[in-house]
Amino acid sequence: MRDCDVWKDISEKEFDNAKEGMEKLVMNRLYNATFSPSTMDDKEQDNIIRHKISIFRWIREKHLDIPMTDDNESFLTFAESELLKMNNYKSPRDKLICILNCCKVIFGLIKHMSKEEGGADVFLPLLIYVVIRANPPRMISNVQYISRFRHPDYLRGEAGYYLTNLMGAVNFIETMDFTSLSISKEEFDMNIEKTMNELNQEQPKELLSDKQSVNYDNALHPWHAKKAQKEQPLIDLAQKSMNFVEKLFSDNNSEGESSKKNRNQRLHHDVPEEPSPLSQQLPVPKDHLLSEQQQRALPARQIQEEDDARKQFDEHLSTIVSMFPNIEPGVCFMILQATDGKLPETIESLLDMSNEQA
Repeated sequence: MRDCDVWKDISEKEFDNAKEGMEKLVMNRLYNATFSPSTMDDKEQDNIIRHKISIFRWIREKHLDIPMTDDNESFLTFAESELLKMNNYKSPRDKLICILNCCKVIFGLIKHMSKEEGGADVFLPLLIYVVIRANPPRMISNVQYISRFRHPDYLRGEAGYYLTNLMGAVNFIETMDFTSLSISKEEFDMNIEKTMNELNQEQPKELLSDKQSVNYDNALHPWHAKKAQKEQPLIDLAQKSMNFVEKLFSDNNSEGESSKKNRNQRLHHDVPEEPSPLSQQLPVPKDHLLSEQQQRALPARQIQEEDDARKQFDEHLSTIVSMFPNIEPGVCFMILQATDGKLPETIESLLDMSNEQA
């Protein structure tokens, strides 16, 4: 490509942009042939991991030793939405950017935690939790597609680090059992059994014929139930998933203390106690019940509310400045101000700006 007359005399930056454009053009045209190719078992793996994740949908932060903060839900929801965007794009670069954005939001949450709670060791548990929450369709296909067709030079550094961690999160989920979590075997088995019953009830009735029984097989693979008797590959797939569930229940107490130590090594420290919820808002009495003393207290309350809002704004500004070191702090300030201090909207705008500069 460099030897072509069109690209001979352009700068390296322009040539990099040309390569990106060429990769996007070619892969968009070849997408149907290269994404989940028929010669590979990507689709089968997609179904297996998606149903395994659905079995673990009861998992919460405490099971992965993730510290609880008031900002967890907003950040995790936003990270989840970024990861789910992978299927909206066709080029390997665009799919990788979705993973990059997801991980940036997670690091933003880590920076929002205290130094005692946060740190690099909580990143992987957070990513695992986001994957479980999102349960993205075609997860394996997307990861394999990026690995196969994104230029190796662009899979180094930050992008490669995040992709490797996502693959690590998927591998963790594939082998996850009660020893991997902060949970007892009894509670683990109870949650698995409850979820299997829920999956059994949630499956579309039309997918089950009169002769089919409701069991682990078609609870794990409801949309394959009709074809299970006709297509041997799908029977094999169901058997693999059923073996997984049987393995979960076949674990006995012989794992003992060594299993618990193993679990601690696979994640990090024991989970700190959940902080009690903060109740900073003062009750506002009805106007006709206000005494003179309460009326005099109103300005003080308003001042306190303004101070709290200003403090929250400063915290959000500090978070986004640390999340986006390539964007001027003044720009971060203006965007946060334009969104009335709403963190998710600000992050989304800055992610768009950051991607344009990449």
